[in-house]
Amino acid sequence: MISVIVPVYKVEQYLRQCIESILNQTYQDLEILLIDDGSPDRCGIICEEYAKKDPRIKVFHTENHGLSAARNVGLQIAKGEYIGFVDSDDWIEPDMYEILLRRLEETDTDISVCEIWREGVKEIPEKVSKTLSTLAWTRSSHWLSAGCMNTPGINYTKKNAGQIFCSQPVTIMKMSPLFTK
Repeated sequence: MISVIVPVYKVEQYLRQCIESILNQTYQDLEILLIDDGSPDRCGIICEEYAKKDPRIKVFHTENHGLSAARNVGLQIAKGEYIGFVDSDDWIEPDMYEILLRRLEETDTDISVCEIWREGVKEIPEKVSKTLSTLAWTRSSHWLSAGCMNTPGINYTKKNAGQIFCSQPVTIMKMSPLFTK
């Protein structure tokens, strides 16, 4: 099972598309954790509506402590063998998790990575591309995810999730600890 952690804050305009893109994955063994980080708009209500429709969705409401804290809440409650992150203002392709998981298993690699596509942006900055390429060959554990600090398509195992540190905007930084402000 993949636990998909979605921090939610002030994204009412995008949230439905995000959740639908996760629900419509060809790989269906998902636990979808929507972490409402004290969003002042209707995000919490939208999350609860989806949780009533699909038993794979669990909603957690917290006070606003920021993106990193919301992700850490998700990590603490995740039950899946794999961890995925999707930013709540993003959407993912229907077969993303199926492909990433298959490639991870076929190649016995530790991290499964796919390209980032941003609407209105013609190319990924070179710095990000090099970082993602480096991560694909790291040998610390098997990883599976979408949206690690705005880098969709990096996937992690829960077992070693505490060994990677991500820092905004689109940079994967040094090892340990996971997600600090």
